[in-house]
Amino acid sequence: MSVATLPKKEIRWTPSLIKRLRQERTFAELAELLGANAEDIELWENEQAEPTIEEMARLSELADKEGFLRDWKLAGSGVLRADLEEVLSKHRKEVSQLLDHRASKLQE
Repeated sequence: MSVATLPKKEIRWTPSLIKRLRQERTFAELAELLGANAEDIELWENEQAEPTIEEMARLSELADKEGFLRDWKLAGSGVLRADLEEVLSKHRKEVSQLLDHRASKLQE
């Protein structure tokens, strides 16, 4: 099977990817491009809601149109590097909070 005939990989639209796609645009500007509500986009980026399947498709269409992620490489597991960076960031924060909590317990 040639590369040209490989099925297209669906993008998992994480909050960080949505924010990167939005770039310097306002929530309202991105909402207009997607036919969505600005409030919804803000909720997506703040992990308080997720886009619907239709909204994810429109995000993917806009990403294709703008050449977004064109040069990104997939990690060995097929997970986008941005997803890995997001997970690592969350883990760092959780470990830091745990260490702070335990340090305060030791001081008691």
